[in-house]
Amino acid sequence: MNGVRMFLAKRILIVVGSCLLAGWVGCDTKKPPAAPVPSVPVAEVTIADVPIHRDWVGSLEGAQNSQIEAKVSGYLLSQEYAEGSFVKAGTVLFRIDPRPYQAAVAQAQATLAQAQAKAELAKVTFARQEELFKTTVISAQQYDSSRLDRDAAVAAAQAAEASLEDAQLNLSYCTIIAPFDGIAGKAQAQVGDLVGQGSATVLTTVSQVQPIKVNFFLSEQEYLRAGETLAREISTPIEQRKRILEIFLANGVLYPEKGIFDFLNRQVDPRTGTIQVVALFSNPEMVLRPGQFAKVRVHVATFKDAVVIPQRAVNELQGTYYQVMVVGPDGTVATRSVTPSERTGSDWVIKEGLSKGDRIVVEGWQKLRNGMKINPKPYQAPAPKSSPSPTPSPQAAHPVPSPGYDAPANPVLQKMQTDALGAPSPQGAASPSPATR
Repeated sequence: MNGVRMFLAKRILIVVGSCLLAGWVGCDTKKPPAAPVPSVPVAEVTIADVPIHRDWVGSLEGAQNSQIEAKVSGYLLSQEYAEGSFVKAGTVLFRIDPRPYQAAVAQAQATLAQAQAKAELAKVTFARQEELFKTTVISAQQYDSSRLDRDAAVAAAQAAEASLEDAQLNLSYCTIIAPFDGIAGKAQAQVGDLVGQGSATVLTTVSQVQPIKVNFFLSEQEYLRAGETLAREISTPIEQRKRILEIFLANGVLYPEKGIFDFLNRQVDPRTGTIQVVALFSNPEMVLRPGQFAKVRVHVATFKDAVVIPQRAVNELQGTYYQVMVVGPDGTVATRSVTPSERTGSDWVIKEGLSKGDRIVVEGWQKLRNGMKINPKPYQAPAPKSSPSPTPSPQAAHPVPSPGYDAPANPVLQKMQTDALGAPSPQGAASPSPATR
């Protein structure tokens, strides 16, 4: 009897304990808290007039480039110009030892004098023979012989005159001059060198840099789109062409002068699929030099009242489909397809899909889904990165002037340096050291 009572008591305790445990668990179980509404950068679409540009990499070249060669052989006597300086047309650059050619001229002059004397004697003799022939004193054979002697003597005098001109021309080649205004480069021969022996010797190169050429290349597709405009510009007289080209130099500074189209090359290069375009830029201060690289920019159109949004707000799918997240009045986001047009800086012009007043998610759209609510916060566009100023070398910080030459101030170069490095220190203030610049 006691065993039955103990068994029933244990069963009751188990049942009661189970019920109490179930009640305790049930009471302490709570629903999970709702996810917080994310704060997402949002921007309203901008309506603005957007200028559209096209950029290409270009290289600078002299409007004319002449290799100055020795046309006659001889020893180089002197160099008459400063390397890298501006020279006017006709400026003497080099002199070659003229003595052998002066002797050749003297010899040619003497030969010419002899030939002219013989020609004069032949003319006088023929005039006498002609009178005698008229009176039948001499035969026809004697008359013809005298006439032919005269013609031969005259021809010999003419040949001697040509030889003299050739000798004088060779003598003139001993003085080598600049063919046009330009910058004369480094000398390729030294005083005392034997030049012009066997083949022409390049002594230096002169480049015309005012104006200066800029070469750049259009793809075949770009050429087909712009061919009509290019043809119209190039067919216009050069003084009436529009200055619509700009160049940015290697330091990122915009060159102050605008350029014009000069010419379009005759064919598309089959190896690269591009066609060469040449522009002309005024270079009065000769800041631009052959061999420099520059970014060429052309204004092609202006979109009026265009819809503009940041590029980072656009979700590009396989380069074909483009989407943005549009924020509704209640903070709910929805995906919308858009048709982009031109890129301008860090923004994108939207052709279709958005209108004035629409708000879009700029950052964090990858974590959002249709129908989600967000807490919009104003989008702050990042400040443009400024390239650090280069640390000047000791030579650049303390340039050594050339003996006997003071470089003139160049206002265009000074302005470009100010734009790139900032305003100069006031006069009298201590200049910052390279480490603090």
